[in-house]
Amino acid sequence: MAGIRYFAGVEGVYGSELWRSDGTPSGTYLIKDIQPGAGGSGPKRFAAVNGTIYFVADDGSLGYELWKTDGTPAGTVMVKNVRTGSVSAGIMELAIFNGLVIFGASDGGGTGRELWRSDGTEAGTFLIKDINPGPIGGIDNPRFVVWGNSLYFTADDGLAGTELWKTDGSATGTLRVADLNPGTANSNPEVLALENMLLVGTYGSELWKSDGTTAGTVLLKDLDPGPPVSSLERLTRVGDTVFFTAFVEGLGEELWKTDGTAEGTVLVKDIRPGSESASPIELMEMGGILYFVADDGTHGYELWRSDGSQAGTWMVRDIYPGPSAGPQLVPYALLFNLYSMNGALWFKADDGIHGPELWKSDGTQAGTVLVQDFNAGSAGSNPMVLDQLAGAIVFWATSSSGQSGLWSTLP
Repeated sequence: MAGIRYFAGVEGVYGSELWRSDGTPSGTYLIKDIQPGAGGSGPKRFAAVNGTIYFVADDGSLGYELWKTDGTPAGTVMVKNVRTGSVSAGIMELAIFNGLVIFGASDGGGTGRELWRSDGTEAGTFLIKDINPGPIGGIDNPRFVVWGNSLYFTADDGLAGTELWKTDGSATGTLRVADLNPGTANSNPEVLALENMLLVGTYGSELWKSDGTTAGTVLLKDLDPGPPVSSLERLTRVGDTVFFTAFVEGLGEELWKTDGTAEGTVLVKDIRPGSESASPIELMEMGGILYFVADDGTHGYELWRSDGSQAGTWMVRDIYPGPSAGPQLVPYALLFNLYSMNGALWFKADDGIHGPELWKSDGTQAGTVLVQDFNAGSAGSNPMVLDQLAGAIVFWATSSSGQSGLWSTLP
């Protein structure tokens, strides 16, 4: 709902329960104690359609199932106990498509986790198709993407491995688009929808394009010919350019880009020279520039930016000075939860002094700064940015007193 954020909050004796906030103290409160007591219902996987928020929660007796809320206690109800009894239905990512909620779930009836749909009523919540007949199930990590008149996702029918599928919400309209890695091997596709095509990155560092048909799904470029070693993933659009990460033998995992053509699909920069991987993560667009986190082998994981050129790809700031010394010590910023608002990136970072705290950046070294040391000392407040509400940045953090709660700060 506009101007309101729903989230899992913890307060006192309630455990993790359903909360809402409009960015003001009076507008931030518990909606319903779904699982009474300290255990908490652990609401997650939120999706909104037509003024209704759908989510997954555990009431303490029926396991994690599909719920919905209109923002009131009375209007917060279970949609359907998909898997009867106390065992969870294993509901995966929720996607909104043509006013419906699409998700993967198992009803425990011998079909495994398969493709389901819901119109928000118990009767209107049912299995769309048993993609992989039998107990194994066809849905694991669906990666839903809406494009045109179809919802695209990944599934395994037991014959072709994990490949690209699409659905119109009906059983007959649910079918495999293409077997990108022929045979029973997986292609594990990741999809990005553009105006005129789907871009598909696969296991094996191959880039495909598709019009949604089998014949119209063709290889754009194979970045690393030969046996599959790693994936092409994290497709992120910035203007007319799509950035992504891919592993190529001799280069490692680095930052690439494409304009939708084979000749325009090229390495942006070998950030960590040689065969070691820079392993870019957290790709995000702001102001026509790509921001991401990467390790150049000298500074550890830090904030980077790119305009798509080699010269225009550089580290914004060495937030945690000094080199990386291995995953056990983690002496680098290791930024997470990048969030773009009001011309600034907001994120969690550790400078080695204050612990994980809230930072912001305007894309310059001087403009990349600690917002506030909310939990004084090296422990950090571990902030998680939620949204921009009532003109402020709203985030979840732990204060110096050890209390976790919702904070706000002006952009």
